[in-house]
Amino acid sequence: AFCSRPQTVRKQAQRGITTVQVAIGILVSVIALVGSFAGFQYVQQAKVNIDVAAMADLKAATMRYGSLLGSTGFTATNSTLTQLIRMGFFASSAFRVVGTSTVFNQYTGQVAVLPAYDLTPISEGLTIIYDTYSSSACRDVTMRIGNLAAVIIIMGDKNTVTKVKPLNGTLDAAAVISACGTGSSAQLRVTFTRT
Repeated sequence: AFCSRPQTVRKQAQRGITTVQVAIGILVSVIALVGSFAGFQYVQQAKVNIDVAAMADLKAATMRYGSLLGSTGFTATNSTLTQLIRMGFFASSAFRVVGTSTVFNQYTGQVAVLPAYDLTPISEGLTIIYDTYSSSACRDVTMRIGNLAAVIIIMGDKNTVTKVKPLNGTLDAAAVISACGTGSSAQLRVTFTRT
């Protein structure tokens, strides 16, 4: 009985967490946090790269289809979303086609088609509308497609509409940053021409 008492005291002294163990725990947590942030940034950048590639494909598809249409150009009847889906406009992995007339972008926003903004005649191009962009995706994508699009309009999270690239103009980077806002509901309206 006399010998077991020092062991009991020793076991009681070993209970608890040491400062070194706390420091290791904090270090592991910080590394995990930094790693998850880097992973999030990587995923966001990958989405932007996919969108930019998809828009380059849309520009090429607009040029191909526009040359087939001849002098008629793009009209309300030959350029519906259903028609463009059939023509393979939204075959990129940046889009999810549902049925024959619904397209979603990778941010779960719907994609729509309108007559071209600012073109005369409007039959010379198409405007593709992308909904539900986060402010950072809105900025990153818009900054990289300035040379692809004829006109770029942003409707930001405050429902203000800003033309950040006018026809035959250059992309206004300051206007892009302001127009994309800080929320997660920016809308891009990108006009591609057939020439």
